[in-house]
Amino acid sequence: MLDSWLVKIGVKGQEVVLSEMDKIRKKGDDLSKKKLAVNLAAKTTEKKVKPKAAELAKKPSAKGKAEELAKPKAEKEKKEKTAEEKAKSKTADKENKNTTKFGKSVDKFGNTTATLARSASSLDPASVIHSGLSELAKIAVAGIPFAIAGAALATATGTIGMAKSTTAAQYGLKKRDVTAGYYGEKISFAKEMPEAEKNRISELNKTIGKYAKEKQTASMQKETLQLVAGQVLTKKNPKAAEDEKAYQKKISKAQTEKYGIQEKYTSKWSNEEMAMLRTSVGQAYGKIQQPLADAINQFTLSNKYDPNALARVAAGNWRSTGTDQGWILQQITDSLGDVPPTIAQKLQASLLKRYGVTEIQKTTEEQKEAQTINAAWANRNEQQISQIFDAIAASANELLGLNNKLNELQVKMVSAGTGVATALNFVANQIKDMTHKVKTGN
Repeated sequence: MLDSWLVKIGVKGQEVVLSEMDKIRKKGDDLSKKKLAVNLAAKTTEKKVKPKAAELAKKPSAKGKAEELAKPKAEKEKKEKTAEEKAKSKTADKENKNTTKFGKSVDKFGNTTATLARSASSLDPASVIHSGLSELAKIAVAGIPFAIAGAALATATGTIGMAKSTTAAQYGLKKRDVTAGYYGEKISFAKEMPEAEKNRISELNKTIGKYAKEKQTASMQKETLQLVAGQVLTKKNPKAAEDEKAYQKKISKAQTEKYGIQEKYTSKWSNEEMAMLRTSVGQAYGKIQQPLADAINQFTLSNKYDPNALARVAAGNWRSTGTDQGWILQQITDSLGDVPPTIAQKLQASLLKRYGVTEIQKTTEEQKEAQTINAAWANRNEQQISQIFDAIAASANELLGLNNKLNELQVKMVSAGTGVATALNFVANQIKDMTHKVKTGN
């Protein structure tokens, strides 16, 4: 069962591990079968029979007789103790030798096997493959190819994860924009730039480019190198330094005028805020038509009103203004009842034109600045999502193919993982049986 499980999850080297387990069991059997024979009998010595008279003449005293009788007994105990110590020492040496031998075998493959086991336990096929490549790169003679393969796998799996999240984000943005465009395509958030202003910006760009080149030339002439008496000396040009500063001032002035023109025709709203207002009004009044679109545009183009407050009131929630006038306007709106969208929109347009300027919450200068910066970051983030999506779409088939292979491998790993408990029980039983045999010899 253990061998089958290891093969299924793709962990190489299982033959070595199982071979070591067989050796352990065989060593346990050897230890249990061998019996240690200890000679407990005392050695006997032959003595010559002497005449009775001589024997009687040399008869020891009572004290000497007791010492004589105790001497063989002490020698016997000493021999037994020596034999027992030798047997224990021999057994301990043999066990230490076996333990050291197996320990070296385990150390040889322990780190790699443990790393692979930890990766396999996560049931993440990419993690297992990457772990295997990393470990092979450590023990291989030419580990660089494995390291490169591991890095490539990490990049590929990371790209798959990014592809999933980016695709979902791009799909959400597209759904939002399509819905908002359907209901509120006539709502504008930036004025159309006149042709005269466009031409002026074009002229300013040319001027900025011209001054930038002249500034660069002056910058290169600020310092020159001269060879004097075999030494390289630096000669400064004060006029060129002054020219560089003058050209920078001209560039800054042209840029300020350019940005001032663009600001008048650039919305301070983020794409998310635009979509929020369009969908809010669309849910309340349906597809936004004239004259309601014109009434709303006077607020969106001015950049003076809070986006959320404007969206609430434009959608017919006059009560949200928190004023008595707002409460009265809400009663008027509600009294109209269920009427066709065109009629409801005409009433709302007239209310916005007459009361919107005084009732809708305005923004502070600090809020305007924060809104502008937030819109820049939010819109840039959406642009980045779109660019990443385009790059991923170009290789979508390859990424989907790799993802399918990893998914199939993960299913196989999950199926193999159901046998983990049985495999662990098998190993535990083998170790338990081996321990019992070593202790009892049965």
